[in-house]
Amino acid sequence: RLEELDSVGQARTLFDFVPDAQQEKLDRIENLGLTLGPTLLAGEIQRQSHTLQERLNSLRELHTAVSGRGGEASAHPGGRDPELANALNRLIQRVEDADPETGGRILDRVEGSLLETLPQNIDQLRTALEASPISLSDLPDGLRSAWIADGETYRIAVFPQKELATPKILRGFVADLRQVKPDATGAPVLNLEAGNAVVSALGKGLGLALVGIFLVVLVLLRRWSSVFTVLGPLLLAALATLAATVALGISFNFANIIALPLLLGIGVDSGIHMVHREHHALPRHGNLLRTSTARAVIFSTLTSACGFGALAFSPHPGTASMGQLLTLGAAILLIVTLVVLPALIRIFDPGAMRGANGS
Repeated sequence: RLEELDSVGQARTLFDFVPDAQQEKLDRIENLGLTLGPTLLAGEIQRQSHTLQERLNSLRELHTAVSGRGGEASAHPGGRDPELANALNRLIQRVEDADPETGGRILDRVEGSLLETLPQNIDQLRTALEASPISLSDLPDGLRSAWIADGETYRIAVFPQKELATPKILRGFVADLRQVKPDATGAPVLNLEAGNAVVSALGKGLGLALVGIFLVVLVLLRRWSSVFTVLGPLLLAALATLAATVALGISFNFANIIALPLLLGIGVDSGIHMVHREHHALPRHGNLLRTSTARAVIFSTLTSACGFGALAFSPHPGTASMGQLLTLGAAILLIVTLVVLPALIRIFDPGAMRGANGS
């Protein structure tokens, strides 16, 4: 039933480790053993010592066979092969042009590259010809224990049809599995549920943070207009940060998403200081941006941005993305606090400003 799902490529159980159609395959192996057995069972391969001239003569015979000269190509297993013939010709010329010692080393390297693993390959083939029927009881205990629990519960490993490279594909794969097996588990299910838990926790955390910020600002400034004056630029900075991440290709992940509450804290802190200075201690020139509070906000935000910016150079991708997002958000918050917030004060809260100046 799992394999019938469009998103599932394969469902594997312990029984897949037991070959099917064993008798047919064993018959083929037996027939192959009748042909190759005497050759493979003749004994260990022994290296024989040959002179350089004997080795060259063998190369020339092989070259003649694969080049099709003398009608020998049809008898050679490889048939006529011009590319191999040219390679052999170059090798023969190179050995003949070299001194005997150098020529011998050249042939040794060629033989080592081509035939070094031949004894091991023949041993593996010899072992393969000794195949016998396999049942579940013949499987290793470690393998059986990984696929059967208490001899009753069988594990089914499900492999997706497509690579689980995007959240959409991952959610679709898990949703399909749960149609057949609601309590399915494994890495895809755990990753999906962990992601859902993080997103849910972040939503609750942001909601509580916004409520807390709202109450704190209301208690400190005691004016509804001042509350919206502080929170308005904060919302605008959040939207601008989201737009900037899209434009710059900075994606949200479970590492940098925790930066959002930090940005809220930085933004509301600067906003409260600016509004408080506008209401209670504005100089006679009436320019909020020329006060020490504005300079303090600039220096404080730039200091935080530099600290966060150091994280952007981390070799860890998650930490680096968090540093990038924090630096970007802090820069946008600074611009909004210095440009938008003073304008909102003069639009929505002018009475408080004039009252403070008059007192």
